[in-house]
Amino acid sequence: MKTNTLSQIYLDNKKIIITFFLLFFSITTFSQWQTIYYPTITNFPGIFTLSFLDSNIGMAAGSENNNRGLIIRTYDSGNTWDTTLIFNDTINFNKIIIIDSSTVFAVGSNPFAGQNEGVIVRSLDFGQTWNTILFPKQMNSIDFPSHDIGYAVGNVVGSGSLYKTVNCGSNWTEINTGFTDMFYSAKFINDTVGFILGYAAIYKTIDGGNLWTMNDLGMSNYLGTGCLTFSSDNIGYCFCSDADSLRLFKTTDCGNTWHLHSIHASFNYSYSMAFPDDTIGYIAGFFNIEKTTDGGLTWSQQTSSPPSWGHFYDSVTDICCISRDTCFAVGPGQFYKTFNGGNSLFIAENINKSYNITAFPNPFSEYTNIKIETKSFDNCKLFLYNSKGQIVLQMTCNNENNFKIYKKDLNNGVYFFQIMCNSDLIGKGKLIIK
Repeated sequence: MKTNTLSQIYLDNKKIIITFFLLFFSITTFSQWQTIYYPTITNFPGIFTLSFLDSNIGMAAGSENNNRGLIIRTYDSGNTWDTTLIFNDTINFNKIIIIDSSTVFAVGSNPFAGQNEGVIVRSLDFGQTWNTILFPKQMNSIDFPSHDIGYAVGNVVGSGSLYKTVNCGSNWTEINTGFTDMFYSAKFINDTVGFILGYAAIYKTIDGGNLWTMNDLGMSNYLGTGCLTFSSDNIGYCFCSDADSLRLFKTTDCGNTWHLHSIHASFNYSYSMAFPDDTIGYIAGFFNIEKTTDGGLTWSQQTSSPPSWGHFYDSVTDICCISRDTCFAVGPGQFYKTFNGGNSLFIAENINKSYNITAFPNPFSEYTNIKIETKSFDNCKLFLYNSKGQIVLQMTCNNENNFKIYKKDLNNGVYFFQIMCNSDLIGKGKLIIK
């Protein structure tokens, strides 16, 4: 065995307005994947991978345009970022993983050195300082099923390599898997049971990497790209690209068998995927993110802001989800986020200018008054929606044109309201609670 020892962001909330000219209102569609750029990060970063600890705290990694490795950090859901590491050598970081509030790992490789130069970096103080270990091979993926035990895979001259640590990355030991395959990603569901995606094959271990079995996926035109994840102990998904389609393989017995679950002809190149549960999943690829709500049988295309292109700008290279609805994605120069599962939010909008609706104060911290000017109505109802499109408050008033909304149990953030009077839509507006 060989052992190595470790020595103001512009947030575009523009809306797409589709006017139907029916009745007296239009429909406004808000793209729920928001796009954020990185103007405070120099040299236009190529960010390729990301990991989030919760809905606010995360890191992303890649390289600057001068090819120096770069890791950036956010504490506000990606609205702002600061640089935590600029690697002195030419490195593209391929995978970053946050273990806990202190511990972070990233792996990468030199794109100009073939498969002969790679790196693992570790921080024990959430990016304040970093330690580095160099490897004579390309490092592709890293996974930690627990704080101390981790696995990393890479390639050199057409053969894959597996490394393991049992002391949180202080030492890494190379393990002989018995296979001379290319290794692209690793996923462990606990300290001993794990999987490696190879060239059109998935390898499984149940003893911490000592012995491995192979499941051949039977793809003769495999392009050498794919991703592997598990939504629970028994259910896992693997996407692999062939010459003309993207094939989804699924296991329901903890990887003992894999079957072809669906063929995705319209999306033949995938970089990453995330399944926050057994039915909800996302795939990221070339100018696109798609979502499934039935465990991968059918998929729907997601949209992003700004609406001038509707789809995602450039490749989306990594995606991670904190929950079914809260997900983050990244690509060269762009960061995307959604807090409602990528669903478009439709808000009816008043286009009859004879009704003037005011909300004061707005933003507010205690209460706001919403008043319908110009005309009196009977039997008016107000519906308040959160940013996920869920109704969080309903109010009724008779013979008055005023609604008073108290903050009470409402969280800080952006809300939308609609007012219906005598079953007619009078108008809508936006409220901000601070």
